[in-house]
Amino acid sequence: MFKPFIILAPRVCMLLAAAVTGFADPAPEPPWFDNHVVQAGPFTATLPTPVDDQVAPDMGRLRMVDTCALHDPAAAAEATGMQAEDLMPSDDLSTCTLQLAPKAGDLPVWRLNATAREVDERTRSKATPLSIGGVDVLKLNDDAGDADACGYLYPLSETEGLELRVRQRPTGQQRKDSCEVAATYLGAVARYWKNPATWSDKVTSPMLSTGAIDPCGKLDAAVEHFGRPVRFRYDGPHSCTMYPQTPAPGDPLGGLLTVTVGLDDDPTGDTSEVGSDKYEPITVAGRPGVSTVLNVGGGPAGTGTCYLTVVADDEVKVRRDLTDPAQTEAVQLIKAWSYDCDLATKAIEGLFTQR
Repeated sequence: MFKPFIILAPRVCMLLAAAVTGFADPAPEPPWFDNHVVQAGPFTATLPTPVDDQVAPDMGRLRMVDTCALHDPAAAAEATGMQAEDLMPSDDLSTCTLQLAPKAGDLPVWRLNATAREVDERTRSKATPLSIGGVDVLKLNDDAGDADACGYLYPLSETEGLELRVRQRPTGQQRKDSCEVAATYLGAVARYWKNPATWSDKVTSPMLSTGAIDPCGKLDAAVEHFGRPVRFRYDGPHSCTMYPQTPAPGDPLGGLLTVTVGLDDDPTGDTSEVGSDKYEPITVAGRPGVSTVLNVGGGPAGTGTCYLTVVADDEVKVRRDLTDPAQTEAVQLIKAWSYDCDLATKAIEGLFTQR
């Protein structure tokens, strides 16, 4: 059954979430409710695998944040003067986008992105400290000169934070100031940002069970297949790249393997592509998917790049646009790409053991 992505009540598992992630008890639930809860899938969170010391703790916390629970569509409608059209996680789950339009069926004018992200010293040094809604935030200055966009950051620590990025599409109509809209909206939702909800709180529906998967975890079989010492780097809360500990001639410059956990169109549903020369149907850990090899003959080994996409959960489907029933439905996926298809396969199999 296809469901829109919504915010619901009540929140549950608050004590477990606080104990696992280190976040305080969540604030009261946002006011956009629904009485339908899709049960959690087969995945549970696992302890992070050892990676670069300064990155792993941050990504563990950020990965648990349900960024769609940071939104309040009613408050966004009041701040923009328009109606909420859809609320959708990004492909890599670290961002949730709320879009608003003048009326149903119109093109969205406002995009409000809530993102769980790393924060570096350069970002902090360029930002301006402010207090909004009783919360100390940083006004980001990377949109300077762009009147259509504005960003604020709520720091969770020295190296992690929650970002609100507001952008309006030029329409020729009387415009609102993007930073004023962002500040007004952030003031309304600040209580949710101070104590961010986690996936286990089940504040949003449908619950995306893959959000708890550690992309750098359970890759032992992939490491053994490679046969040499490796190191891992988180490219984001839901993405990981594996590198050789000591590069050797012939090693790919961009890493041996990258895996991501996210949300996207079901690749197995396009029968015009699956089974063609471009995509081949595959099964990994009992789950359906597709594979393709690009740049054949390229790369250090001349094997090209192998791309695998496997459906992690085909029961929970999210329609991308609430106003257009013809829009495609997104499903939870695990993707991997590598110079070696066997290495990519073993990596996805490893992530599926986080059940």
